[in-house]
Amino acid sequence: MVVPNDVASLIPALDMSDPVCILVKEIAGALRQWNDDVDNVQIQRFDRLLEVNGEPCSSTMLRHKMEDAGCDQLTFLVQRPEERLVVLPQNDRLGLDISFRKGISVRPWVTGVRGGAVGQWNLDKPQLNVDVHDRILSVNGVSGDPAFVTMHALCVVPGNRARVCQVLFLFFTLLVSVGEPGPIQHKLRMCMYGTRQVSNKAAP
Repeated sequence: MVVPNDVASLIPALDMSDPVCILVKEIAGALRQWNDDVDNVQIQRFDRLLEVNGEPCSSTMLRHKMEDAGCDQLTFLVQRPEERLVVLPQNDRLGLDISFRKGISVRPWVTGVRGGAVGQWNLDKPQLNVDVHDRILSVNGVSGDPAFVTMHALCVVPGNRARVCQVLFLFFTLLVSVGEPGPIQHKLRMCMYGTRQVSNKAAP
C-alpha cells in the first residue's frame, strides 16, 4: 500500500496504542482513498502495518518517516490477521495480561501470558498459541468497548452454565524468514501491497 505522507489523513485511521503492532482502526482519509483507487488489494479494519518504507513499522518509526521532509509517500507492508476461537475451562485465573488505551485502542491486546487457563492452552496446543500483541475481539460473545471486553476477560463471568470461557482472538501469524533453519510451525501469510510481490509460503 502506497499513500501520501500526510499525518492528518493517516494517523486518525490507525490504532497506535500498542507501539509495535499498529492496526487499521477505520477506513478513512488516505486509506479510503487507497481503497477507492485500487480494487484487488483493499485495506481492511484490523490489518496490521508491518513495515513502512522497508523498516519495521513501530509507532516511533512511523512518526520518524512522517517527519522526514524528504519523504513524500509511505509504502506499507500490510498483514491480515486471522480469527481464532480459544475455548478455556472457566476458573479463577485465565493467566492473561491485557492492556488498552481508552478512546484509542480498537480492541485490547495481550501483553503477556502467565500460566492459568491460557498458559495451559499454549502447552496443550502450541500450534494455536496465544501470544503477545494478539487482540481480543470478544469474550463469551461480549464485544465492542475495549474496557468491557477487558473486564470480561479478566473476571470469571457469572451465569455461564457451560463452565467455559470462549475468547475470540485476532491472531497475527508468526513471521519467519524464508530459508531460516529449523521447523516452521506457521505459514507466512503476508500481503505485499503496492509495488511488491504478494506473499510467500514457508516450508511445512
